[in-house]
Amino acid sequence: MTATGCGPYSSDDTAACEVFVGDSAVFRGYTQPRHLVTLTNGFDLINRRLRLQALLDYRGGYKAYNNTERIRCASRQNCNGMMNPSASLEEQAMAVAHLNHPAKTLDGFMQDGTFLKLREVSMRYALSPSMASKLRARSADIVVTGRNLASWTKYRGLDPENDYLVTSTTTRDVPSDFQTAGPASYYILRMSLGF
Repeated sequence: MTATGCGPYSSDDTAACEVFVGDSAVFRGYTQPRHLVTLTNGFDLINRRLRLQALLDYRGGYKAYNNTERIRCASRQNCNGMMNPSASLEEQAMAVAHLNHPAKTLDGFMQDGTFLKLREVSMRYALSPSMASKLRARSADIVVTGRNLASWTKYRGLDPENDYLVTSTTTRDVPSDFQTAGPASYYILRMSLGF
């Protein structure tokens, strides 16, 4: 599927030259990440009493099915490619190829799922032995953790990791983001006491 900016809508009409849908199936990409990289680092400060740690997660080389946007185009007719005058040609072509072309292709809804996420940042502070003894403990740590803090992706849906079928018995080859919420950011405060 390709788009150019020289006509309102087109299916097969090359004179209008806006959206063209190929006549044969083409491999567009893998449905599971082909590249996975996880990086965690930690820094000890103040004589190893303070530890800062972070976890970054990268997954790339795959396509994610933006089923939410498809349903918005097909059934509700309020997707970005139809309703937003500033929508990219790609988003407009995605809507046209699905709604107006005889092939009704879903190709445009298979989007780059590559992402980089800041999964976790934590800070652990070990209280001094005298402070720990006031708590009637041998040692005491305070830990503050934040999870799901940031995400960088070109995926146009809510989150490329969303898959409403992950807990379903329905079999499907392609993970599908269908009206699901992305992972929530949350924070944890914990105190650990050693006796």
